[in-house]
Amino acid sequence: MLVTRGKLVIVSALSMTCGSAAARAFAVAALIFSLQGTARSADRSRSDKTPIANGVAVIDIAAPAGTRILIDGKDEKTREVRFERLKEGQLAQHELTARFPSGRTVSKTLLLRGGWRYRIPLRDPQAAEPEIIVQTGHFGSIWSVAFSPDGKQVLTGSGDGTAILWDAATGAMLRTFLDQGNVTSVAFAPNGKSILTASWDNPATLSDAKTGKKLHTFEGYECGAFSPDGRWVVTGSLEKTATLWDCFTGKSLRQLEGDPEARKQRIAAAARQVPRQQTEVVAVAFSADGKRIVTGEAGNQAILWDAETGKEIRTFQEHQGSVSSVAFSPDGKSILTGSWDNTSILWDAATGGRLRTFTEHSRVEHRQGAGRQERHYVTSVAFSPDGKSILTGSWDKTAILSEVSTGKPLRTFKGHNDHVTSVAFSPDGQRVLTASREGRAILWDVSNGNRLVAFEGGHLAGVTSIALSPDERLLLAGYRDGKAVLWDTVIGTRQATLETHQRDVASVAFSSDGKQMLTGSIDGAILWNPETKDKLRTFKGTVQSAGFSPDGKTVLTWQYVKGAKPFARAPVLWDAATGVKLLTFQAENRIETCVAFSPDGKQVLVGYYDGTASLWDAATGNHLGTFKDGRGRVTSVVSSPDGKGALTGFDDGTAVLWNVGTNDRLREFVGHKRRVDSVVFSPDGKQLVTASEDQTMVLWDAATGSKLRIFAGGRTGSLHSVLFWPNGRSIVSGSDDGMARVWDIATGDELCRLIALAGDDWLAITPEGLFDGSTGGIGKLTYRMKNGIVPAEKLNKHFQHPGLLARLLKGERPQPPEGNK
Repeated sequence: MLVTRGKLVIVSALSMTCGSAAARAFAVAALIFSLQGTARSADRSRSDKTPIANGVAVIDIAAPAGTRILIDGKDEKTREVRFERLKEGQLAQHELTARFPSGRTVSKTLLLRGGWRYRIPLRDPQAAEPEIIVQTGHFGSIWSVAFSPDGKQVLTGSGDGTAILWDAATGAMLRTFLDQGNVTSVAFAPNGKSILTASWDNPATLSDAKTGKKLHTFEGYECGAFSPDGRWVVTGSLEKTATLWDCFTGKSLRQLEGDPEARKQRIAAAARQVPRQQTEVVAVAFSADGKRIVTGEAGNQAILWDAETGKEIRTFQEHQGSVSSVAFSPDGKSILTGSWDNTSILWDAATGGRLRTFTEHSRVEHRQGAGRQERHYVTSVAFSPDGKSILTGSWDKTAILSEVSTGKPLRTFKGHNDHVTSVAFSPDGQRVLTASREGRAILWDVSNGNRLVAFEGGHLAGVTSIALSPDERLLLAGYRDGKAVLWDTVIGTRQATLETHQRDVASVAFSSDGKQMLTGSIDGAILWNPETKDKLRTFKGTVQSAGFSPDGKTVLTWQYVKGAKPFARAPVLWDAATGVKLLTFQAENRIETCVAFSPDGKQVLVGYYDGTASLWDAATGNHLGTFKDGRGRVTSVVSSPDGKGALTGFDDGTAVLWNVGTNDRLREFVGHKRRVDSVVFSPDGKQLVTASEDQTMVLWDAATGSKLRIFAGGRTGSLHSVLFWPNGRSIVSGSDDGMARVWDIATGDELCRLIALAGDDWLAITPEGLFDGSTGGIGKLTYRMKNGIVPAEKLNKHFQHPGLLARLLKGERPQPPEGNK
């Protein structure tokens, strides 16, 4: 029976919420046979065969029994809803709200296109389900480490925007704390129940160590520390100020600024040097009795404060470089500071006198190249629990254990391939932890210097570029490690790895007939046969941006131009069949950043570092016009499908659409906080997507410039590449975290992550915990259950879905069964 209500037509259908025996049986079957996907309308087979008109969209909703569904504020009694009179090519917006029996609510903005049926599963946020953990570790530098009070866990903070909790005995990841900013400082509360993360670009955050839930945020940057009793938190800022906070309320108690005139003079003196770097409080620490705080400043000094009153006690000023780290001795009688002058100094806390200078890192300094000295900044310092030794980490890639009483070095820990950024002692003093800019932390035995555990993951390389074959069968992704990976979207597996380049793969593309594919890097471009995976030919020159002409007969790259201004580059056109250079476009002594063909192949669009873009005749090399903006570097260019528009992305976080015929600006798209790395039109040109360094993508209405949806994936890193799936249902993105993600346009949900691991191993996983992958890839998966961490193999029955990627791309939305514990 149809009941028409404006544009909504409600269709009665058997569903999960019906009280019939058939519906209850279907629910039970869904729990047992999860490989068949989530519970859907019982009349699915009939509905799937029913043609849907271009002006109609249908949504099938799967939700737990008793869930109240509202669409545009109105109650829906069924789980199949029709939307009529939709405009062709436009996305109709509707609001869906689900109110679950638990009292929790989920809301989604739906963007629906006529002619489509959508599956929309809804899960109660309170539902007990295992949390999937991929043992991939950090993909960015680790800046800070800490032990839990019992020494059984390790916490690392990274520039990838996360903090990770690890098992200290096995090196397994236990939990990831997302959206933390560029984490420069981590700490455990004395009772181990909460953690503190501080960041360069986000407020400091207090989180529950067991659940990951954020408890409070503190407007402090760079660094943070707990008081010994766990009541207070101190954070450092960019303005030579430290702030004391109440842990339980999140309220500010006092600021440690010292004498106002003295602080004013310090900031003024710093401003005459390097303003930002010299005005930061970069390190903080409490004394063991909680009565004093020491802060380290980038302006070459440390300051001792009274924690109760906020008054300055004394200043330590003998370093010749910025103070990078501070620590109190366990008895509170001395203070240790590390500095960019390659030394660490032990101070008398009572008098401010220098007791000893540790210079072991500077002693291994050697000259590098033409008279250059290698820098061995001391980045981190720590006291052993008994106060008899200290540990210092340095840019020399080592950590050194030294005796406090004599200054004698006792042991050097070598094993990192990049700067050591943070060090810590275990609570029992028998182990030490070091972290490095390479994104790895290592646990060492203090007594013999042996390596015990390495905290690392799959060493994922960032995804730099993605492309889809014309038949939609192959997805090609380029990575920062010089490899390209082919994914089979029909079978849903990793098909092949192309050992392509010595440097980052900056660009990938398919020819229009799908018989050739292109990878480009700073060491050149390579033409490949997708079927045999053989190299067909190589195009010399530096390639940051490359592509095929629409007919596939020519290849467009760019290369450096001899005799022009430094770094000037010019587009180059090559014959794809012979590899012969056909045309070099005029360089104009400008730095080129990106290139693209017009849809008919008659024009070439070029973006430049100076904020302009130019249009060139592909046959003659003649200059046709310039799009001038000057707001910043052009980072990405693309022509609209009809060839009438040109879209440019900028490093100020904006994009601009231009009229190709008149060179006039049509509209501006403002919505990102950082650089736009990729721009792309939908196949029909009605929408466009901008992907950004700020870890978000924005879907826009191309005609009006209105923002339709923001896709935010959390820990993705910069989003370097994005494409529309030809049917308009999905968007695929590639990012710094080494994952390609598939997103649902209708709901904004992340559907799947594709992870290329070492060798030929791979994973496809969903946020709900479903997975597919190679045997080695599945071995990298664990789940957090009610009773602890378990390997993925134990959940194969309910969570492994062969062909998962292929099913999702077809519009299916398989879900795990409810009630897993």
